[in-house]
Amino acid sequence: MFNHDLPWLPLYAPDIMNAYSKQLKNYTPNTFLDFYNVWNWSFE
Repeated sequence: MFNHDLPWLPLYAPDIMNAYSKQLKNYTPNTFLDFYNVWNWSFE
């Protein structure tokens, strides 16, 4: 595999701790995006 064959190579991923309410449904933590999948979130 050569460098020009790779579409994207992450060299760094920060340590992240996410806290959220148990009432928040469909929340999926993501390493790089804070609001990933936000359109599917809901509160009960």
